[in-house]
Amino acid sequence: MILALIDTGSDITLAGKLLAEQLSWDIQPTSLWWILAANNDGMSILGVCYVTSGVGSLFLKTHVYITSRIHQMILSSDCLAERR
Repeated sequence: MILALIDTGSDITLAGKLLAEQLSWDIQPTSLWWILAANNDGMSILGVCYVTSGVGSLFLKTHVYITSRIHQMILSSDCLAERR
C-alpha cells in the first residue's frame, strides 16, 4: 500500500524516484521534462510510469511522473475527476 497526498492544485500525478524504484515501476521516457511547483521552484521530470492505483474501491490507471525532488506520491485531483 502507498499513502498518497491528493493535491487539488496539482495538474499531474507525481512520485519520487526512490519510491518508483522500490516498487519496481518501469520508468519510461516522456516529453515532459520540467514543471513549476506551487512554491515557484522548478522540478525536473525523469520519466513517466503507467500504474494502476486504488482509492478505496476505485482503481485507476494513472500516468505517474517521476522526479527526484519528492519522496512520496502526489495524486492530482484531475485524475480522480476524470474517472467519476
